[in-house]
Amino acid sequence: MFVSAPFQIYYSRWEYFDALYERYGFEINDFVNIHDESEEITKRHITNDVARIRRRLKLKNFESRKQLSVARDACNYYFSEIASDLADDRMGWRPLFKKYRQTFWEGALTYRGA
Repeated sequence: MFVSAPFQIYYSRWEYFDALYERYGFEINDFVNIHDESEEITKRHITNDVARIRRRLKLKNFESRKQLSVARDACNYYFSEIASDLADDRMGWRPLFKKYRQTFWEGALTYRGA
Protein backbone atom coordinates (compact mmCIF):
# COMPACT_ATOMS: atom_id res chain seq x y z
CA MET A 1 0.00 0.00 0.00
CA PHE A 2 2.88 2.38 0.74
CA VAL A 3 5.69 1.04 -1.47
CA SER A 4 5.31 0.56 -5.21
CA ALA A 5 8.26 -1.86 -5.40
CA PRO A 6 7.58 -5.56 -6.11
CA PHE A 7 8.26 -6.60 -2.52
CA GLN A 8 6.82 -6.15 0.92
CA ILE A 9 8.44 -4.48 3.90
CA TYR A 10 7.46 -5.81 7.30
CA TYR A 11 8.32 -4.61 10.75
CA SER A 12 9.00 -7.41 13.20
CA ARG A 13 9.26 -7.10 16.93
CA TRP A 14 12.16 -8.41 19.01
CA GLU A 15 9.92 -11.25 20.22
CA TYR A 16 9.66 -12.50 16.64
CA PHE A 17 13.43 -12.64 16.24
CA ASP A 18 13.88 -14.19 19.69
CA ALA A 19 11.45 -16.99 18.78
CA LEU A 20 12.86 -17.50 15.28
CA TYR A 21 16.46 -17.68 16.41
CA GLU A 22 15.63 -19.89 19.39
CA ARG A 23 13.89 -22.32 17.05
CA TYR A 24 17.13 -22.76 15.13
CA GLY A 25 19.43 -22.88 18.14
CA PHE A 26 20.53 -19.26 18.37
CA GLU A 27 20.05 -16.62 21.01
CA ILE A 28 20.39 -12.88 20.74
CA ASN A 29 23.10 -11.44 22.94
CA ASP A 30 23.03 -7.72 23.50
CA PHE A 31 26.53 -6.35 23.34
CA VAL A 32 25.68 -2.68 23.21
CA ASN A 33 25.52 -0.86 26.50
CA ILE A 34 22.56 1.36 27.15
CA HIS A 35 23.72 4.62 25.61
CA ASP A 36 21.19 6.81 27.43
CA GLU A 37 22.48 8.32 30.66
CA SER A 38 19.39 7.41 32.69
CA GLU A 39 16.02 5.69 32.47
CA GLU A 40 14.38 9.11 32.39
CA ILE A 41 16.40 10.05 29.31
CA THR A 42 15.33 6.81 27.63
CA LYS A 43 11.71 7.65 28.40
CA ARG A 44 12.20 11.19 27.11
CA HIS A 45 13.64 9.88 23.82
CA ILE A 46 10.67 7.53 23.44
CA THR A 47 8.21 10.34 24.18
CA ASN A 48 9.98 12.63 21.69
CA ASP A 49 9.82 9.90 19.04
CA VAL A 50 6.06 9.60 19.58
CA ALA A 51 5.66 13.37 19.25
CA ARG A 52 7.66 13.33 16.02
CA ILE A 53 5.48 10.54 14.58
CA ARG A 54 2.31 12.42 15.60
CA ARG A 55 3.55 15.55 13.81
CA ARG A 56 4.24 13.55 10.66
CA LEU A 57 0.76 12.02 10.76
CA LYS A 58 -0.76 15.49 10.95
CA LEU A 59 0.93 16.42 7.68
CA LYS A 60 -1.37 13.92 5.99
CA ASN A 61 1.03 13.55 3.09
CA PHE A 62 -0.44 10.22 2.01
CA GLU A 63 -1.58 9.22 -1.45
CA SER A 64 -5.04 8.18 -0.28
CA ARG A 65 -7.36 8.25 2.71
CA LYS A 66 -6.86 4.50 3.00
CA GLN A 67 -3.11 4.94 3.50
CA LEU A 68 -3.74 7.59 6.16
CA SER A 69 -6.27 5.37 7.90
CA VAL A 70 -3.95 2.35 7.96
CA ALA A 71 -1.02 4.45 9.20
CA ARG A 72 -3.11 6.19 11.85
CA ASP A 73 -4.58 2.91 13.16
CA ALA A 74 -1.14 1.27 13.34
CA CYS A 75 0.35 4.30 15.07
CA ASN A 76 -2.49 4.53 17.58
CA TYR A 77 -1.94 0.89 18.50
CA TYR A 78 1.78 1.61 18.89
CA PHE A 79 1.15 4.77 20.94
CA SER A 80 -1.14 2.83 23.27
CA GLU A 81 1.49 0.15 23.79
CA ILE A 82 4.16 2.76 24.49
CA ALA A 83 1.95 4.54 27.02
CA SER A 84 1.34 1.23 28.79
CA ASP A 85 5.05 0.33 28.81
CA LEU A 86 6.07 3.76 30.11
CA ALA A 87 3.51 3.53 32.91
CA ASP A 88 4.58 -0.01 33.90
CA ASP A 89 7.34 0.36 36.48
CA ARG A 90 7.86 -3.42 36.47
CA MET A 91 9.22 -3.39 32.91
CA GLY A 92 12.64 -2.10 33.90
CA TRP A 93 15.11 0.09 32.07
CA ARG A 94 16.91 -2.56 29.99
CA PRO A 95 13.75 -4.12 28.47
CA LEU A 96 12.33 -0.65 27.78
CA PHE A 97 15.57 0.42 26.10
CA LYS A 98 15.78 -2.79 24.08
CA LYS A 99 12.18 -2.55 22.89
CA TYR A 100 12.21 1.09 21.81
CA ARG A 101 15.77 2.37 21.52
CA GLN A 102 18.05 -0.51 20.53
CA THR A 103 18.30 -1.21 16.81
CA PHE A 104 18.37 -4.62 15.20
CA TRP A 105 22.06 -4.26 14.41
CA GLU A 106 23.08 -3.69 18.04
CA GLY A 107 23.21 -7.34 18.99
CA ALA A 108 24.93 -10.59 18.13
CA LEU A 109 23.81 -14.19 17.78
CA THR A 110 25.33 -17.10 19.63
CA TYR A 111 24.73 -20.63 18.41
CA ARG A 112 23.60 -22.92 21.22
CA GLY A 113 22.69 -25.89 19.06
CA ALA A 114 19.20 -26.97 18.08
